[in-house]
Amino acid sequence: MKNLIVILILLITGSSKCVMDGLEEIEPDSTLTIVNNSAEDLIYITSFQDDTTLEKMEFIKDVVQYEALTILANSLIVDESNWIYSFTNNETPDTLRVFLFAKNTIVNIEWDQIESEYLILKRYDLKSTDLDSLDWTITYPEQ
Repeated sequence: MKNLIVILILLITGSSKCVMDGLEEIEPDSTLTIVNNSAEDLIYITSFQDDTTLEKMEFIKDVVQYEALTILANSLIVDESNWIYSFTNNETPDTLRVFLFAKNTIVNIEWDQIESEYLILKRYDLKSTDLDSLDWTITYPEQ
């Protein structure tokens, strides 16, 4: 369970190194690229949790968190992590969920309303084979 919590924290923060298996530092094993082709800034959250409610994502209302997870309009973000390890680790589900929010929504709307109205722009539920077919690149909006 401790490893799962560490993995999720590092995935969410886009760490360039991952800590697993007794605090051993290892290099990232894969890279996820998210391309924002829209005219607005986005915020992304990744999760391997089966629970897909937004309730546990309220941390994103913290300015430090959302600034770290912002993808500027017409740009991209490269998130190096241990994605492959997470897919093959028996402690985590086999589906990566990527949530995209408009930054203005996160900044200007209370979390209760975001959650109750499910104010996300896009949610991706991806298995490792899906990411392989996408060359580990998610493009929003899809072309």
